[in-house]
Formats: sequence, C-alpha cells, structure tokens
Amino acid sequence: MSRRSGQCGYVCIRGKKYVGRYRVDVLGQNKRVRRTVIIGNTNQFTKSQAERWLMKFVEQQGVNEEQHLARSQSAPLTFGMAAHGWRENHLIVNKKRSSQRTMTCELNKHILPHLKDTPLHEITYPIVRGLVQTWNREGLSRKSVRNLFGITRAVYNFQVDEMAQSGKLTVSPWLVKWKKVAPPKTVQHELPCFTIVQMAAIVNMAKTQLNRALFALAAGTGTRAGELFALRVETDVDLDQLIITVRRSVFEGQENTAKSDTGDEDRTRMVPMDSSVVEELRKHLNGRKRGYLFQTRNGTPLR
Repeated sequence: MSRRSGQCGYVCIRGKKYVGRYRVDVLGQNKRVRRTVIIGNTNQFTKSQAERWLMKFVEQQGVNEEQHLARSQSAPLTFGMAAHGWRENHLIVNKKRSSQRTMTCELNKHILPHLKDTPLHEITYPIVRGLVQTWNREGLSRKSVRNLFGITRAVYNFQVDEMAQSGKLTVSPWLVKWKKVAPPKTVQHELPCFTIVQMAAIVNMAKTQLNRALFALAAGTGTRAGELFALRVETDVDLDQLIITVRRSVFEGQENTAKSDTGDEDRTRMVPMDSSVVEELRKHLNGRKRGYLFQTRNGTPLR
C-alpha cells in the first residue's frame, strides 16, 4: 500500500457525456482494475467541475484507503450471505407467514441457484438482465419474473442498508430498473374460471353442510380461502343484511391482516351475498351465534 499513490481518477469526453475513470482493488488480482462512471452531460458541467465531482466520488468509494485493499484480499460478501441475513432479520421478522413461505421458496428455487456464490458487488445490470432472461426461458410468467426481480432487489438493498448503518458501504446502490430488463408483455387471455353451472355442481356434490356452505360462499363472493376461514359469526356475518365483512385472514391457524387489492391501510371490506348463499349458511350454523363461521370441532379455524 505504501507504494500506491492516491488517485483522483481522470475525466474524458465520450459523445456528449463526461466519463470518469479510476482503479479499484479486486479479489484475487495484484493489479488494480479500471472502473468507469458516467458523470453527466457536457452541458451540465465544465471539465473542472467534472474533475472535482470525480475526485469526491473516488474519495467516497474509499479506493485509496488501506481498508479497501484489505477487503479486496479477503473473502467477498456473496449474494447467498446477504440472502441469509435478509431472511433472518427482515423476512421472518416483518412479513406474514404466508409471505415467508412463498418468498423463501422462490428464493431457494429460482434465485440462489444462480446467485448464491456471486459477490454482491458484481450484481450489476448485465447480471440482472441475464437472470431475467433465464427465468423467461424457463417458462415463468411475467408476473413471476417480476416477483423474483423484486426479491433479488430487496436482498441487495437490505445489505446496502446494513452496510450504511455500520459505516462500511462497499457496494453501489441498486440501479437496475424493472422496465429496462422486463421481458416483453404477452397477449392477455381470459383467466380460467368455473361457470355458474359448474359452481352449482361443486356445491351440490359437497358431502357435508360445512363444505356446501363454504363452497357456496366462495362462489358467491369470490372471497379468498384464508379470509373465509377468518370470518367470525358474531362480528363478520350479517345474514339479515346479506353481507359479510372481511377484516382478517388466517394462514396455518394464525390470524393476519386481510389482503388489500388497492394498497389501502384499512383493509376491511364489505361483500354482499345472494339469498341462496345465506340459506346455505343458515343451515350450516343451525342457530350458532359465536365462533368462526367455518371451524373445526375444537373451534379452531380451518386450514
């Protein structure tokens, strides 16, 4: 390190932009590697201003410090390490259990096989673009690909925040925008659904009155299963007004907030029912006034 003089980088003009160049230490190499950063348009800066901007940028990156050389000679922080920290300290702590299960599965199945051993600082636009193309070739829907992109970005940004809090920020902020890497939109087809005749047949084939009422209410209101399992007779079901009030959902026996289609903080919504559905609910309840609308013999919500 004593032989290395401090660097300020140098500025050149490419087209109508000022481009700054500087060198950084990387793992496994004795010589520094050149890096490039776009400073801005030539009509925004003079060359002297661009040089001062680059000097400040290089200083912020810490490439002239002994710690930077030491980090380049030690094992790099990989995406797999960052993903473990994100799952343990954010996903499990802040997300619903249903989200924990879904996002953990997506992380393990579709993301970590490609990025587990990749150093975090190497996850740049070309890597992310190639990853999105791989998911697209695997036949994943555009929505699924976007979800995976969001998880990858969340892991990266979580680690950036952790580094910033400790004052040891060694990677750049996430700069890849979804619209720049998104696969082309496909022709929208009508989603498959049951016809009225099919739904009636399902209700009529139910072997118990509980299932008959459950299937009728699901068909008549379009309410999610977890939300139906969380309905309470005394507060959420009004058979006289033909309305159910969705306030919460249940996942694996534990209550959570209901899902919001609009993003509102208040997720309560009122859903009307048909008189034929109400009749099925009356038969199912048989005068019961309390507890979950659909419950086990022990009074716990269905799974």
